This record gives sequence, C-alpha cells and structure tokens, in this order.
Amino acid sequence: MTLGAVSQAPAAPASTALAEDPAERPSRVGSLDAARGVMLILSVSAEAVLAPRPEAFVHTKWVGLHYYDWIFPLFVTLSGCGMAFAFRNHVRWRRNARRALVLVLAGLAYNYVAAPERGLADLRFTGVLQLYAALVVLVALLHHWLRSARAWIAFTLVWSGLLTLFWFAVSRDCVGGMPQPTCNPTLTVEGAWLGGLDHLYRLGKRGFETEGILGILGALSIASAGVVVGHLLADRHRQRHTVARLLAWAATVAIAGWAFAQVVPALKWLWTPSYGLITATAGVLLLTLAYAVVDTGPHRAIGYRLAYPLRALGRNSLLVYFGSHVAMMIMLRLGEPSLPERLSAKLGWTGHPHLAWVIASVLAWWALALVLDRKRIYVRA
Repeated sequence: MTLGAVSQAPAAPASTALAEDPAERPSRVGSLDAARGVMLILSVSAEAVLAPRPEAFVHTKWVGLHYYDWIFPLFVTLSGCGMAFAFRNHVRWRRNARRALVLVLAGLAYNYVAAPERGLADLRFTGVLQLYAALVVLVALLHHWLRSARAWIAFTLVWSGLLTLFWFAVSRDCVGGMPQPTCNPTLTVEGAWLGGLDHLYRLGKRGFETEGILGILGALSIASAGVVVGHLLADRHRQRHTVARLLAWAATVAIAGWAFAQVVPALKWLWTPSYGLITATAGVLLLTLAYAVVDTGPHRAIGYRLAYPLRALGRNSLLVYFGSHVAMMIMLRLGEPSLPERLSAKLGWTGHPHLAWVIASVLAWWALALVLDRKRIYVRA
C-alpha cells in the first residue's frame, strides 16, 4: 500500500546500519525507530488474530480499555515524538500540506475499500488516516508558538484539562453524568459540517462519530504527549538527566490521566482526555525504555547495533501499520473460509495454527521492512 511518496535514501555501505556509532548521529532517533518497531509487532500481531477473537483483541463496547484499544494511541504517541524531531527547528509548510492531503486521500480510498457497499454517495469522510493527517497539521501549526519541552508539557496538560471540562459540561444531563453512545455531541458537530450523517461512522447509527473534529481534538492530547518526549530527547544540554525527565513525564501523564478519569471516564470511542493520557503513558514508557537501551549508557553502541532489526521495521512504520490492516481486511474477504483461515490450516502441523498464522504475519511484514531498509526505500506520506 502506497500512502505517499516512496523515498529512496542515498546509497550507503552495507555495514553502515550496523556499525554506526549513535554518539556520532546528529539526532537521537534510533530509540524512536526501535520503539516503532516494537509497536508494529504488537499491531501486526493483534490485527492477525483470527475469529473467534478473544475479548482483548476487540475494541471495548464503551467504558473500559481492552488490549486492542492501546494500539493506535501507541502509534499516535510515537508519531508525536517523530513530529517533534521534524518540526522543532522549522516547518516545511508546502511539504506538510502535501503530506496531509495524501493521508486524507488515502483515508478516503481505505474507507471505500472497507465498505464498498456504501458507494461514493455515502462514502465515509472521517477515519484514522484523516485523523492522523489533521494531527500532522495541528502539531506543525502549534510549533509556530511552542518550541520547547516545557511549552509542550504546559499545552498537553492545559489542553487535556479544558477538553475534560468540555466533556463534563456537555454530559451533565446524560445517564450517570457521563457521555453515552446516544448522549454526546459528536453527531451534531460532525453532521453540521459534513452535511448530515450519511458520511459518518456507520452512517451515524451507533450514535457517535469517533474520528471527526472532536476525536481529532482528543487525539491531540496523545500526540502532544509524544511531542514532549521528542523535545526532551532533542535537548542536548541536559543529556545526563534525560531518562529521569522521561520517567517524570510518564508519571505526570499517568497521574493526569487518572485524575481526569475521575471527572470523565476513559472512553476510546470519543477520545476523551483521560483515555488519551492513560494510553499515551504506554508510549512514553516505551520510548524511555528504547532510549535507555539504544541511545544512552556505556553500552549504547551495542544496543544500537542489536536493535537494528527493530529500527529497520520502525523506519517503515506508516507502510507496515496501515498496510497490514488493509492486507488483512482484503484477505478476510477472499473466499469462504477466508484466505487467512485457509493459510492457517496449512500450519496445522504446528499444533497451534492460529498462533502460527500470527507469527507468520509478523515475520512477513518484518522481512519486507528489512528488505526495504537494505535498499534504503521508505514509504512516507
């Protein structure tokens, strides 16, 4: 799946990826790529689970969090970290606008493939790629004013607090004083600017829209938590305290998420701030661990080399993350039983065919990423 331009980096000696000393690199992104690699293993493996899927591998119905509900926020948190590296000095506005446009068009194409029965007349306009595109634009715009980790910390907490107050105010008359599937303002807000419910999630029949304007504003809390990490990693003047600062930020995000949850619960479908910050904590901790292993300490050169398979996987995160979703969606429609079921049946000799299929899926995407990395080919929006 091509989400945007396929870039080919300048050729380099074959040993460069393994032998490069992280201390000589201009910016510490080895930990970010490694963290993305871990995230992709979790994502691809979760997406490859075949029916009947355990409860942990389906989205929560409303309140509470399942394992599956942590995956996309993890992607958003790591993306926020990457945006901090990309935008901290300057923003290439034309390139960024093109990137957002490509993501939106790819999202519309994905929606058509996902629900062809809706046709173009009722094509869903919202979606995860559109949400991601909006985050790219918003984070870039905010970097015009917010240039430091301290500024982004303040923004993340204040923004999340204001959104929590908003959800509390609009939900006071709902059952339990909290947003409900049929008691929330999302359909009103999204339907107003999209011309009705025909272009929304499930045609608006579930009572809410999860990836419209309000969803984007909620997801901004997650992305901004990741942006803070990026600025902390880029701060060369306080390298000795980076791990401690990252852990302090993780604790702050977790505590804030818990506190906001006492006011408005963590609701995945509405991207409430408590949901955003609680799930972002996992991304901050993952980045902290990756940094401690890959980019710092007396053995960082060894850690950097050993993390190469993860870094290679993480460098094509956009392709692997969304490509694995699209590929699985299409394969599940091929025949009865579906293609994944037929392929997993051929792995019956393992004694655990469904588990073997999950492992094979991860290895296949990992192998593709390794080949592309060796050829210096990366799919970017």
